[in-house]
Amino acid sequence: MTFEVELFLDGAGEDELGALLWLLTRDDAPLRLGAGKPYGFGVVTAGVDWDQTRLWDAAGVRAGWLGLARPEVEGRDRLIGLAEAFAGTAHGNGMLREATESYLAAARPVSEPVHYPRKTPQPQAESYEWFGWNDQARNGTVLNGWALPHVRDPEQRLPFADDEGRAAGTAGGADQRRSGSGNPGAGRSGKRKSVPPQSRGGSGQASGRPGRGGRGRPG
Repeated sequence: MTFEVELFLDGAGEDELGALLWLLTRDDAPLRLGAGKPYGFGVVTAGVDWDQTRLWDAAGVRAGWLGLARPEVEGRDRLIGLAEAFAGTAHGNGMLREATESYLAAARPVSEPVHYPRKTPQPQAESYEWFGWNDQARNGTVLNGWALPHVRDPEQRLPFADDEGRAAGTAGGADQRRSGSGNPGAGRSGKRKSVPPQSRGGSGQASGRPGRGGRGRPG
């Protein structure tokens, strides 16, 4: 299905416009609209209709008012230049580089099934039970306390729970998550736990972070 939308921006700075154009001109970063994003719904590929795109900068608008004439329109090259300028700025800025690289990582397809965290490898109607298990505390100490992995951690799965309420592990034994530095640009979470050796045959699970799951393109 293909549809068109028209965006009208007034008073946007070059950095803001460059960021938007950078996002809309990438083939490797589809957008996500509506509900069900963790399951891959609403994935769309965006593009720019350059023939219908108009840009008037502040100097052109001022000249138009002074001359009582329609401002001159900036060409396509100027628009592409703004997107490229943002890419260069993001690469040289630690926080922006972390944000853009993490976004692109989140947009990549996945090869494993994606679902919300659950206690067993089999689908559960009571999907909230995993979160209750994860937040269990004893004498003021959280017993499990699994956090979502950083979007660029090599291991994205969370453990199942066995009948005794322990982490059941992932396929192949111990989880290979590593603790990252937590510094901007590191691409890893600051503190991660390791899944104990597999005890009940659990196969592991994707984290189901909202906005990341099922990243294949429709059709």
